[in-house]
Amino acid sequence: MPRHRLNRHCGKLNLTQDEKLTIAGLLLFGKNPQRFLLQAKMRCARFKGNNEVEFLDLKVIEGDIIQQVWYELVDPQPQS
Repeated sequence: MPRHRLNRHCGKLNLTQDEKLTIAGLLLFGKNPQRFLLQAKMRCARFKGNNEVEFLDLKVIEGDIIQQVWYELVDPQPQS
């Protein structure tokens, strides 16, 4: 796809503005979104019982949003 068409489509989806990535575009396609958005991480916790005080496990997952969802939902790592 020619670059100008790609820019137009990304602009219509609000992934770019003036040929620069928006926050949504950065979260989807950025190589390291946490470099610019420190809070762009997924935190997954497992608690003991129904009490949200004592952690059994806590994972902080970084990368673009697709990598984060893939890591936790599609290909979860075994729990110890």
